[in-house]
Amino acid sequence: MWQKYKSKILGMIIFCLFISQIYILNFLLNPNMQENSFVRNFPKMNEKNISNTKINNRIELSNIFNLLIIISDNGCQICIDKMIALINGSEEKYKKYFNVFFLGNDNFINKVLQLSYKKITKIEDVIITNSNIQQPILFLIDKNHNIILEHVIEVQNPQLTSEFFKRVKIILNSVMNI
Repeated sequence: MWQKYKSKILGMIIFCLFISQIYILNFLLNPNMQENSFVRNFPKMNEKNISNTKINNRIELSNIFNLLIIISDNGCQICIDKMIALINGSEEKYKKYFNVFFLGNDNFINKVLQLSYKKITKIEDVIITNSNIQQPILFLIDKNHNIILEHVIEVQNPQLTSEFFKRVKIILNSVMNI
């Protein structure tokens, strides 16, 4: 009797696992469903006048999720140092999802960054915005260039950057387990 229903039961189990993974991804990406303190809504970038930012579709993406990190050597030096320390200190399993873009003098970034980066000549190579961007900016985007999370480094609120990275790691961990 068991043999007769074995394939149907196995199919139902696989279907249930698939549905649970979809639910988990929805749960992780929807901050309203989460109750942990570090997954609260982050301040939106419109405080910096870049709320209408779009990701340039010419950027090639190789992962389901990609963390775009944009650094300019014109920005706040403390913010840049903190961003580079976070990148360099990240676990190797996450670094394959990082896409670092640097606007500025190569000599500066080559001395401190322990990860490959792409040199850009203007911010529009990565994002489309009307604002003059100087602080390091992070975007977690999907493979369709949709912004899922965004963050601008702020000297006054270093804990927000740590919380942002915690959220990113939760999402990337969910992808790694699929």
